[in-house]
Amino acid sequence: MSEIDPYQVPQSSLDESNLKESKVQEVVPFHIGLRFANYIIDHLAHGGLGVVVGLIMGYLFGEAALPFFEGILGILVGLTISWAYYFILESSFGVTLGKLVTVTRVVNMHGQPPGIGQVAVRTLCRFIPFEPFSFFGSRAYGWHDSLSDSYVVKKGSVRYRKEEQ
Repeated sequence: MSEIDPYQVPQSSLDESNLKESKVQEVVPFHIGLRFANYIIDHLAHGGLGVVVGLIMGYLFGEAALPFFEGILGILVGLTISWAYYFILESSFGVTLGKLVTVTRVVNMHGQPPGIGQVAVRTLCRFIPFEPFSFFGSRAYGWHDSLSDSYVVKKGSVRYRKEEQ
């Protein structure tokens, strides 16, 4: 009868035959210039979307639509358009127009598309005052990235690692 020594270092039964190759998205830090290009393109895109919404409302409602674009209500309409732009595109496709142009995409910490909750947090964090200044540092990783545990990676860049089956 063999006794088990409780003080012995445990041995793993895992061997190389239990492992398989799998694709994992590589998290590549980007130069701030690339992230700035995303920022500019996306701001032009959702600003243009705001103009289109304004034109449509003006066409449909005439002068009655003007209060929607003045004062606090106008600010809220603009914020709603901006939020919808980022939330819909990143939750549905993992990209915005800026990311399409710079061939990047949003992923979670495992290299997979982010969940709805992550995208919601990411989008809301964009409205933190001075959030664009969070990119000034050693790497291009803003508050909307860090607070949502998401990354912007180069599309198609993958590395391989061993994972358990």
